[in-house]
Amino acid sequence: MKEPEDYWYLNQHEADEEADVLYEVDGMDDAEEFDITLKCMKTVGFSEKEIDEIQSVLLAILNLGNVKFADAKRGECKLDEDTLDFSSKFGNYLGIKEAADVESLLTKMYKETMGEEMYITYSPDNAVLARDSLAKLIFKKVFDFICAKLNESLNKGFDTSKRNKNKLFTGILDIFGFEIFRFNSFE
Repeated sequence: MKEPEDYWYLNQHEADEEADVLYEVDGMDDAEEFDITLKCMKTVGFSEKEIDEIQSVLLAILNLGNVKFADAKRGECKLDEDTLDFSSKFGNYLGIKEAADVESLLTKMYKETMGEEMYITYSPDNAVLARDSLAKLIFKKVFDFICAKLNESLNKGFDTSKRNKNKLFTGILDIFGFEIFRFNSFE
């Protein structure tokens, strides 16, 4: 893993004029916070395998954001040679070993029309849009899995099979990091 500033998806913000470093919070030890997070995940029932897989998928997303595309021919795209390391890591973290499979996933759109399969190569601009959509979809699926796992843990001992108006409900507000803002209207 590299430093936070090396990942494109982590650098889509306006710099805080008063902050020297955007990735550090005074008085917070990231390693300690990470260990606490892992301990909490284990406490609510995540297995070591699930934790490892979540971390792999999140690392895949971070590497995916650094993948760039270049013109190949006639408006079609290919993976930019300068970012092949990132596309390779993206594939490896998701278990996709063949470079050609990763390239096809990121540069082509699959269509089926009247029983015929077609692959249409994206333009570089459309490949970026598809890349970002894929990253959002993967992140959403990971978040949904985490929420389902938390709900499963919180519902232990309750009969959740009955439709009941008085059923317990736990909502999660996904705004990680808001606790470090100078003004936070959510707390």
